[in-house]
Amino acid sequence: MRIRFTADGPEPLSVTFEPSGMEYEIASGAYVDVEWPAGDSTVNGLSAEVEHSSYGLRIVNHSDAIARAWDSHGEELMILG
Repeated sequence: MRIRFTADGPEPLSVTFEPSGMEYEIASGAYVDVEWPAGDSTVNGLSAEVEHSSYGLRIVNHSDAIARAWDSHGEELMILG
């Protein structure tokens, strides 16, 4: 599965990837694409979880598969820590 998160407000969007804790600021109008390959393990039936708060997004990979992410320039983000 591949999903896009866009910073559509006037401020940058903070995105944190768990379990590594890697954090990126996505500029207003930019986006990050996150890809979760099929994996066998889940937590409560979920492969991933996205939390939205006043601090930004927290993206948690529950799967045993390795997630990958790219910014709006096509550069791969280091999300493994």
